[in-house]
Amino acid sequence: MTLDEIKNSMNTLDRGLADTPPTRFSLDTARCNTARARLIRNYRRATLSCLILGIVFTANWVGGVETQSFPASFRGFLGIYLLLGAVWYAIITSRIRSIDIATSTPGQTIKAVASFRRLVLCGEIAFGVALVVFFTLFLSHLITVDQYVVWIILGFLALSLILAITVFLPKTLRDFRNLTALTAD
Repeated sequence: MTLDEIKNSMNTLDRGLADTPPTRFSLDTARCNTARARLIRNYRRATLSCLILGIVFTANWVGGVETQSFPASFRGFLGIYLLLGAVWYAIITSRIRSIDIATSTPGQTIKAVASFRRLVLCGEIAFGVALVVFFTLFLSHLITVDQYVVWIILGFLALSLILAITVFLPKTLRDFRNLTALTAD
């Protein structure tokens, strides 16, 4: 959040809390609906990606494709993990679609968005822990097979983490913040 956005929010809040004249708050439905549409698109894309990759890894696991560097147990874990992720993102997508910004009161919308945020945060933490466990086991196995590949994978993990923190996280936080954008009447 930039300094100008904070000042604008504080001015809006000051006007709303001033003794004379009383001001009502309402949701900025255009910003809220835009943020909602972007989040729906992102979660739908995540659902499809997890579903496709989950099917591929599960098919490799069930088909018995065996390599020394990527054993069947890791493919099975990754396939099930990705399929669960696809189900999770489908649930998240349906939950955000159920938030009705246009007809709900601002209080109801803010309460629904807060519940949605908490649900997303808990799910992302749980899936993040499972991903850390997977990569810990996978890299500890892979270092005994091929050390060069471990460094390549660690480099790509670091690059993806930097990209996620600097590019994707600010956009997602902006969209979550805009889901409850207030305006003074």
